[in-house]
Amino acid sequence: MILPNKVMNLKYSLLGKGIIILNSVRKPRTVSSLWDIVKMTEEINTFDKFILTLDFLYILGLINSKNGLIMRVECNITDFSEKYQELKEKGYSDDSLFYELWNYSSGNSPKKHVMYPESTLLTYLSELCEVFEK
Repeated sequence: MILPNKVMNLKYSLLGKGIIILNSVRKPRTVSSLWDIVKMTEEINTFDKFILTLDFLYILGLINSKNGLIMRVECNITDFSEKYQELKEKGYSDDSLFYELWNYSSGNSPKKHVMYPESTLLTYLSELCEVFEK
């Protein structure tokens, strides 16, 4: 499962496994050195899960590979958070908020690799769960 639900805990979803890998890629690493770091975790204990999670992160545009090294793709969270607050103040919520954030994060570009999917997904999930609301 990509996202957690009532029967799958966040840490066992691809999103949860992705967080573990992203936290381990603070500096560029080879695939084998990254595997050595995460293979003992309960969530990513097989090479198949590891590769599937790398694929997921790559498709979302959160990691990249250059010269045999895996590295994170950084995005500007500050601008995104400000846009989120602006839309909330304008009365956007639920799906309309999600689609506005999606369009904003992509710069209204049809190119998926331009988007900030991690920010969009996490902001939307936090709104649904009301975990990060003050």
